[in-house]
Amino acid sequence: MGNFAAPGANMPLRGTSNVSANFEASDVTTSMSESSELATEHPAVVATAGMHADFMEAYNAHTSREDVGTLAEKYAILCDSYLAKVIKVTQSIGYCKDEPEWMEAIACQTLLTEERDTWKLMGALLRDRLKADEFMEQRGDSTIFVDGSREGSDREIVKAFMARDSFVRQAQLVVDW
Repeated sequence: MGNFAAPGANMPLRGTSNVSANFEASDVTTSMSESSELATEHPAVVATAGMHADFMEAYNAHTSREDVGTLAEKYAILCDSYLAKVIKVTQSIGYCKDEPEWMEAIACQTLLTEERDTWKLMGALLRDRLKADEFMEQRGDSTIFVDGSREGSDREIVKAFMARDSFVRQAQLVVDW
């Protein structure tokens, strides 16, 4: 641990103490007091105060590979619940649309909407990846052909192509999103 000099005490020579530890300790205190001031100044920040803890709780509850889709869904649900809180805050201060608190609430609302949508898309992509892996394991090979005995319809050809190529399938999910 570094040598912390008491206020008014003689400071050690350069290089003999951990000056960065003194800086970091005071920085953390300053940062914590500034964040608590920020939380009291911006109702939208107060509305999202427990989000990190809720995300960590969900993360710790879903640890297996099969839970990845469920975890993404849980994150989207958490974003929805916090978004509802921020929308209430935005509506309650809606009469002063030029105020910084309202603008902060709108920015927070936009970020939460984008976060929720991102987790929904990630969930769809992850489910597709797991489903494709499972299908390939059951099939035993990675080749899927349209029945060669007759001409395939466009629908059958596209369906076989989508089933065979995970990149194309995932790109289509993003486009459809």
